[in-house]
Amino acid sequence: MSKVTAKAVHEIIELTTELTSSQIQSLLDGGWTTESLLEGVQNGLSTYSDFTTLPLWEQRLLKEKEPWGSAPSETVKLAHKRLPMNGTVAEFGFGYGRDLVWLAQRRKRLAGVELSQVGFSSTYKRLCQLPGRKKPGRAPLEGISLVRASIGFGVLGQLAGAYSHRMLHLLDPKTQLPQAVQSMVRSVNLDGFLVIGARSYHDYDASAESLENVVYDKDGLPLKAEYNSPDRPGHILHYYSPRRFLNAFWPYCEITELWHGKELESVDAKNSDGTERFCHFITAVMRVVAHTRNDEPFLQSKLPILQEFPSVSENNASGLRD
Repeated sequence: MSKVTAKAVHEIIELTTELTSSQIQSLLDGGWTTESLLEGVQNGLSTYSDFTTLPLWEQRLLKEKEPWGSAPSETVKLAHKRLPMNGTVAEFGFGYGRDLVWLAQRRKRLAGVELSQVGFSSTYKRLCQLPGRKKPGRAPLEGISLVRASIGFGVLGQLAGAYSHRMLHLLDPKTQLPQAVQSMVRSVNLDGFLVIGARSYHDYDASAESLENVVYDKDGLPLKAEYNSPDRPGHILHYYSPRRFLNAFWPYCEITELWHGKELESVDAKNSDGTERFCHFITAVMRVVAHTRNDEPFLQSKLPILQEFPSVSENNASGLRD
């Protein structure tokens, strides 16, 4: 054991007596860092099993901290332009807070929903550092309400609008998506707007070695792809097209704008040739026209033209997969 590792083990053992030196060394050999282990302990992890059985998403946030960097997404910047300044705006699935923290510096009243304990804790800490958001001795954030729950937990409140980025494509269309859509729709006032970004069918890579199962729609566009790589076994993506947004949010919403964007898949993701790996997404701006299926359904006969964010170049990036 090196001096650096020995010091790291000592630091971790000081915080928890339930991890042995050999277990800590095993975790360090398995890709964990001293910093991520320490943060895991601070988030309530204490045994070897706690770390090895931790959901992939939680592990990724502990190990990578900010997988998509700290810069705001195109989706939240568009939401800031389109959603009214008066009233509360919420993010569904705020992750480690890159978009919510950015927006909290520009708006007074915000809300957010996130299931991840690591993401929730990280975001809360970052928001506390913003001027005027945390009062001494008081746990609640000034003007911001955070809920730790799954996206489909229920109605968040009477919102002026809501947004979400790169979350929808992870939800199972049958068991998770309907509840999530209803939660988002019913949380926003009628005639309010949702701004939702999800991974695009442009990302589908038929040559990916880890690709195992693919499902296509009637037009030949990929709907679902399962990737099995050593670091992300059984990873399933549900790709979105403009038509899929329409189907997912019918009969609750009218799609008023569609945008195609591109951003880094993650800060450390690389293609086989060593270049940065990008992913594509579609962001839909939607007006809430109904809260229940019993309301008079809105029939949208024509979709808006798919526009492109400035981040999209003429040439598509290759090797695109999450």
